[in-house]
Amino acid sequence: EALVPALPLKIHKQGGDGVDALPDSGEINLPINNKSARSEFSITKRFGDDVIRIQMETFTGRKHQVRRHAAEGLSRPLFLDAMYWEGRNLSTVDLPDAIARLSAESSRKDENERFFLHASSLRIPKLGIEVEAPLPHWWQEVEKELS
Repeated sequence: EALVPALPLKIHKQGGDGVDALPDSGEINLPINNKSARSEFSITKRFGDDVIRIQMETFTGRKHQVRRHAAEGLSRPLFLDAMYWEGRNLSTVDLPDAIARLSAESSRKDENERFFLHASSLRIPKLGIEVEAPLPHWWQEVEKELS
């Protein structure tokens, strides 16, 4: 699961209005370090016009694959993921209030970097392993505020 901006950071002209609408689901084929990388995504929840939650399934397991595919393949980096906000200072980004508050609280507490990426499930079929995990409490609180 990941929380991303509903609109892309780079608006690509498409159609008459210039807004690059994200389809409800799709596939991303974007190489990472010159190796093929494939992911499928689907929108699982919308929070007004500003924020969407996506689910992404990776098929190749490259380092930072979900983060790169969201930022570069969808033009929607994960909220608070400083590495993939295209060199922007997150303090200058207009974030929804609930996310901005979390960012400020985290920096005051000198916590490790916190951004909106969560492995809700992990499957390793060859080993018969399947694990699920709920969203962390802090993320659930942000989603309550966004709703």
